[in-house]
Amino acid sequence: MRILINATNIGERLSGLSVYTLSLLREIVKLDKNNEYLIILNKSAIIHMMSIEFPSNFKVKYISNIVSPDHGTKGHLLRLLYSNYLGLRYRKYLIFTTSQMEAIIFHPKQIITVQDVIPLMDKNFQKKQYHYYKYILNIAVRKALAIFTPSEFTKKEVLKHYPLNPDKIHVTPLGIQGLFYEEIEKKNTVREKYILYVGRIAPTKNVFRLLDAYNLIKNKVQEEIVVVGSVSKEYLDSIKDKGLVSEKVTIKENAKLSDILSLYKKAALFVFPTLYEGFGLPPIEAMACGCPVVVSNTTSLPEVCGDAAIYVDPTDIKSIADGIVKGLNDMKLREDMIKKGFERAKQFTWEKTAKTTIEIIKRLDK
Repeated sequence: MRILINATNIGERLSGLSVYTLSLLREIVKLDKNNEYLIILNKSAIIHMMSIEFPSNFKVKYISNIVSPDHGTKGHLLRLLYSNYLGLRYRKYLIFTTSQMEAIIFHPKQIITVQDVIPLMDKNFQKKQYHYYKYILNIAVRKALAIFTPSEFTKKEVLKHYPLNPDKIHVTPLGIQGLFYEEIEKKNTVREKYILYVGRIAPTKNVFRLLDAYNLIKNKVQEEIVVVGSVSKEYLDSIKDKGLVSEKVTIKENAKLSDILSLYKKAALFVFPTLYEGFGLPPIEAMACGCPVVVSNTTSLPEVCGDAAIYVDPTDIKSIADGIVKGLNDMKLREDMIKKGFERAKQFTWEKTAKTTIEIIKRLDK
């Protein structure tokens, strides 16, 4: 079978989405020696391809980096247009699209990965994307050969908003990178006095309430809080304007993976009280590093974290604050969460994701 993987969402700076695409690509290259692949990348992704040895059944084509996510909204729009050009140009290929944001409406043989449908939950969260999800993606998913989602929760969300046959949707859970598995074996890390959040700093991530909750308890706990993630200037200014940043609050933008790994390893507690997740990888990464985890009791997080997390109501500041205090002070609970977290993290590998992906593609070819 001839398969085109649209990997144009990998930019020089890696996001959660591009980590998915890159990690999956690395494993498919190792595992599939039978199908013929054409990988489409933009030139800004070259830095991430240097460590990958592509076998003879893989061809790589680089296009202009104007479609890179590094170029913000302009890059996203151009990438969508280019993706639909691919649909017209490569009619005989099965096209695997790793994000709903590159969905093609002109191609009969397409697999679309829908990571989440946040704009349809509340169009105030991502106003610019609402009409895309409501109209363009609606057409694309109905025409697609198959849909991949990272969780059963996201599968149910897709079915809620789009009139599809449930058998058309396949759940392919995400994985964590190899260096996190190396940390699973290192269980004696000395923890430092800080609480950690890793993820985008945006309305759906509920950072306002997280910092409000921390302010309720900051005089009762020794730990400071470190918030790591990309953030717009406007949103960062609104956090500061609300008086949520103090000497005990640190916000780190554009942190390297090695720095994030170090922060996970040394944090006293990881807190992830987001309002909506299609999967939610950071809690699993924290678990792999032996850090106890506090997460929201909603959307995909109970499915992903199982019994290895402390759950809170993300809409209730006191619930978040109580969860943080419990996670810091209940030593027996901490020990239990750390132990269960190590085991939970082992369930999520990119190799497993890639094997599931290849197997489904194989079935679609019959």
